[in-house]
Amino acid sequence: MNRRRSADDAAVCLRRFFRSVSSASLGAAWLVLCAPASGAARDIHATTPNAPATEQAAIEEGRALARELLSLQPAETTLQSGVLRIWESRKLRAVVPVRVSVLLTPTHWLTVYETVPTNAAPQDLPLTNGPRADTPRSDAPCSNAPTVQERLTVTHCANAPNRYELEAHHGQTAERRTLSGDELMRPFADSDFWIADLGLEFLHWPDQKVLRREMRRGQWCVVLESRRPGPATDGYVRVVSWIDLDSGGIVQAEAFDPLDRKLKEFAPKSFKKVRGRWHLQEMEIRNLQTGSRTRLEFALPIPTDAP
Repeated sequence: MNRRRSADDAAVCLRRFFRSVSSASLGAAWLVLCAPASGAARDIHATTPNAPATEQAAIEEGRALARELLSLQPAETTLQSGVLRIWESRKLRAVVPVRVSVLLTPTHWLTVYETVPTNAAPQDLPLTNGPRADTPRSDAPCSNAPTVQERLTVTHCANAPNRYELEAHHGQTAERRTLSGDELMRPFADSDFWIADLGLEFLHWPDQKVLRREMRRGQWCVVLESRRPGPATDGYVRVVSWIDLDSGGIVQAEAFDPLDRKLKEFAPKSFKKVRGRWHLQEMEIRNLQTGSRTRLEFALPIPTDAP
């Protein structure tokens, strides 16, 4: 009974969250952004009827939906902090402080993901939202955090591919690279979040198709299948995502390897209401083949009138 109640409460919370924030914010949920969107929430019913009549219609609707999602962008510059918690099976392997910033320009916008050095001053470490059994104090050193500091910059342009630039700092040595193709199928900060994940790269693939419309996690969703072009020997070759009909938010996504075996699952995990607005608090990616998982936990704004 308690498990059923918890599941029902989670579904209600998810519905409230998706209905209270705008589509650009939800598209940014995968991008680990929670910036307000420009304009009202988008309604994607117009591009996704109940079921595509033909294979060609499914393809056209899928491409239109991907373009719509890629057209969304935050309305303002933001800076968030949080931690990556990385598990191997049931063992917590590492806790990595991170910062995520959104920068806007007249022609494009950037998302910057960076790990915080393990020797950072206490005031520079991200704050958590309250004590938990597995949560280190904000002034405690990170558990098994990588020794290499990474900074990933994803540049988003309208009607153009993403640009990925990775800086890795190890002591006084810095390496800067522009990544593309198979290079995007590599971990960020030794976590289950890959570079391709953080840039929503699958929405840029040319092969997009709407499969059906169905309920997922208490939401009516369009099911979008994205296929990677050309032959591949590693990484993802296919991603199936459930897109909320009302908001355009990603409710869940599954990625498949070159043998079409399910490799990863993504889902938002928890939300918190601050000043009347729901915020994404935790999101998680699981690697079903290795048993590892990574949870990204955000430090949410604390109301000034809080006790």
